[in-house]
Amino acid sequence: MAKVININIDSRREIDQELKKVCGEFTKDTITRVVEPLSTFLIKLSTKKSNESAEIPSYEINQAVTQFKEAAEERLPFTIKKLQEYINDTKMEQILLKPIEINVLEYYRTFYQAVTTVDTPLPSIDEIADFLAKIIEDATLQ
Repeated sequence: MAKVININIDSRREIDQELKKVCGEFTKDTITRVVEPLSTFLIKLSTKKSNESAEIPSYEINQAVTQFKEAAEERLPFTIKKLQEYINDTKMEQILLKPIEINVLEYYRTFYQAVTTVDTPLPSIDEIADFLAKIIEDATLQ
């Protein structure tokens, strides 16, 4: 009998590890899709900075922010809908959403700090935090 218990414990451990892996991939995929416009812009910025002569026009910065906000407005509700369909546990949904929200905000902070030298009015980090929280709240209530 002890062997059967060990197999069950090992199976449980394997299931837990696989679940953690899948949740991590899900979180990473969502973050990547939301911040993709900012990521693309930062790559472009780093290549232009190596040239030093080229300046990034403010409309490109605004375009990156607009695309980022559109991606967040599209992807976060989709993610929440999928979580509600598959998990149907509000606490677990919040546990999975929190790292997404934190990482997306951190990525915006990196973007914001990279372009603060440019004279382009950008949404502050606090404004983006409120924006993300509102999207998540609205999508959770639906």
